Amino acid sequence: MKKSIVVIIIMIIFISACSKKRIPSDPEQVNSGIPYSESVTVISTVTPLVVNTSAPTLESTETCTYTVTNTMTLDYPTNTPTEIPTSTQTNTPQTGEHWVCLSTSGYFIPCTVIFNNSIHGVGHYGEVKELDTTTGIWTSKVGGFSGGLQRSYHATTVYNGKIYSTGGYYTDSASNMYYTAEVYSTDVTGTWTSLTKSAEFGKLANHTCVEFNGKMWLIGGRVHYYPAELNQKIYSSIDGIVWSFEADLPFSRRYGHTCTVFDNKMWIIGGSKYSSIVDDVWNSSDGVTWNQVTGTAGIGKRFYHTSFEFKNKLWVIGGQVSDYNIYHDVWNTTDGLNWNLVTDTPEFGNRTLHSTAVADDKIWVISGFNGSAALNAIWYSNP
Repeated sequence: MKKSIVVIIIMIIFISACSKKRIPSDPEQVNSGIPYSESVTVISTVTPLVVNTSAPTLESTETCTYTVTNTMTLDYPTNTPTEIPTSTQTNTPQTGEHWVCLSTSGYFIPCTVIFNNSIHGVGHYGEVKELDTTTGIWTSKVGGFSGGLQRSYHATTVYNGKIYSTGGYYTDSASNMYYTAEVYSTDVTGTWTSLTKSAEFGKLANHTCVEFNGKMWLIGGRVHYYPAELNQKIYSSIDGIVWSFEADLPFSRRYGHTCTVFDNKMWIIGGSKYSSIVDDVWNSSDGVTWNQVTGTAGIGKRFYHTSFEFKNKLWVIGGQVSDYNIYHDVWNTTDGLNWNLVTDTPEFGNRTLHSTAVADDKIWVISGFNGSAALNAIWYSNP
């Protein structure tokens, strides 16, 4: 009986000692993210005392050795590292941020319009050419104005299925400059038709003329170069022959400004007053009453730029402050007050006295000057 009690006590002591968890000798095994387990084998030697009482005269001690093996698996919790997701930022180019050159050869085209769903250019002599936007090749459609006289700074407008040309000036062989009050039209199937040589708006150049609410509207411009004189009136016409006075300019007289239809209004942006360059923005829903949107637009002072509507925004490209300070930028706005600089490093570089058009879901920049030379290049936005 004593022998059994001794064995049980000793086994309890060893099993109790082995039941305690042991901390791994290498902490990295626990925190490495790899599940950790350990098998512990405990071997204990038990020597029970055996007493032989069979013979009172002889006492012998027998030593018996028992091997007790306890195998336990100790599982330690794992600390699995949490992956921190990394975000990859992609900058999607804005429309108008990057430009592709389609062609550097061809013609200098000072005026472009969208006619019959394609880009048409009107040259200095009135020649009309159609642009193939896949090849960059211009195809002649109509010859020059009557008399073969060159025309500069005239305005070109599409209205009622025809292209109209108003005003402008020409020079004779002695380099004398003559401003005109002429109006021509063409449907691009034949020649130009002279509608009048003495329109009510008078002799003008560097003005704007746009179609709006079923009429052509003519605004601003130069009456004379020397001495300097600027037009202060707004005219409209429904046939290009008779021009009606609508209102005096509610803003300062100017030339080299732009007039664009956007958000069911006409918009006037920038221009030159001879003595200074302006950076104001005006709009009108009827051509008579005008609202000043801002007197200091974020685009800065400029003239000889272009403006147009594209993808529900009003855009401005290029222009100049002087002959020695030519812009190379692209801007847009949704309200005429807050302007977004799309890029000031367009691939086409400095550009003034150029023309722009919207076709094939792209913006097109055509011809112009870069400060040192006239350019024949054709560029389009990508995207």
